[in-house]
Amino acid sequence: SLVLVILPGDLNFTTDFMYSVFPVFRYTLIIDLALFGVSICIGFFRKYAVNYMYIFQLDPNSRIRETQIRKAAIVVLCVWLLCFFLQVVVFKYDLLPTHSSVFAFTMFIGLSVMLFSPVNFFYKQARYEFLKTCFNIVISPFSEVRFKDFFLADIFCSMVKPFQDSAITICYFASNSWIENEDASCSWLPLGMIVAGMLPFYWRFMQCIRRYYDTGDVFPHLVNAGKYFSAILVSILNILKYIYQYDSIRLYVISYIVATLYSYIWDLTMDWGLLKKKTARILLRDKILFPPSYYYFAIVTNLILRFAWTLTLFTDSSFHRNKGGLHTLIFVLSLCEMYRRAQWSLFRVENENISNVEKYRAFLEIPELKDEELAL
Repeated sequence: SLVLVILPGDLNFTTDFMYSVFPVFRYTLIIDLALFGVSICIGFFRKYAVNYMYIFQLDPNSRIRETQIRKAAIVVLCVWLLCFFLQVVVFKYDLLPTHSSVFAFTMFIGLSVMLFSPVNFFYKQARYEFLKTCFNIVISPFSEVRFKDFFLADIFCSMVKPFQDSAITICYFASNSWIENEDASCSWLPLGMIVAGMLPFYWRFMQCIRRYYDTGDVFPHLVNAGKYFSAILVSILNILKYIYQYDSIRLYVISYIVATLYSYIWDLTMDWGLLKKKTARILLRDKILFPPSYYYFAIVTNLILRFAWTLTLFTDSSFHRNKGGLHTLIFVLSLCEMYRRAQWSLFRVENENISNVEKYRAFLEIPELKDEELAL
């Protein structure tokens, strides 16, 4: 597609033609790359004998191995690449009466059918288990919170931009902006994007409240709820800014720094069980399943990546004002956050394999992976 941009064709064609449809392709690509991340994580779990099957309460008879997830991700990627390529061809050579984003629409419908189809293909049981878990998250706090419910909700907290892109996509297709390839234009869109970005933190906050209701434990559940409430406050400031035209960059930055540091400390101390005193390995814990260097690397990179959002503060830079630069920045930050979340996932599940941090299990001990499971 990049080659097509410089090939002879419509002299009026520029990359500006792609900007309106970028959110559609961007969020679907991020989700597909997340599938590749899942397959890599499962490979790590099997290599280091982390019993993820037991922790996530997965049915052994319907499990999907990392090779199958990787194949599914490759199929989705091929669909994405084909539609992106054809969309550039349509724009470049002016093949339609209007600059219609027909292949972006085709990809959106096709991937939606693959996810929601009742037909027994493309790992139907796994798809339905995923949708069931999503439903349990959405109706929080009215459903029991299992480990896989909170875990997926935490992953959603790293997909704020894809959630916002999905709101843009809905507007883009619902308002028929895609027919003329115009920017998505809906009266509700600015506020809708803020709410879409806040929803994952709201769901996670409600899960913590439900866990407190079920267990009566102030710690860690209410303290953990505070972490997500601090993130919700950032979104509330954005809503106030939109409604009342209230703009205070200082208050916004302070609230974001507090939320980021809160989350980072929780990652290390609670989710990963690190920063222990009087241990054989500095800053780690006595029992670990991965090589020590992995933990030290994660401690540093997790902090750096959690503060990657500061790049968005340079609003006066020519890179940020340029539309292409802005799209690139959003995509790069989304990739960084998905990598950080994949890294977080490895150590969170490994820590759960060793300890029962938030008491999702009745028993502390976890059975070892069976030999045939390790050999798969």
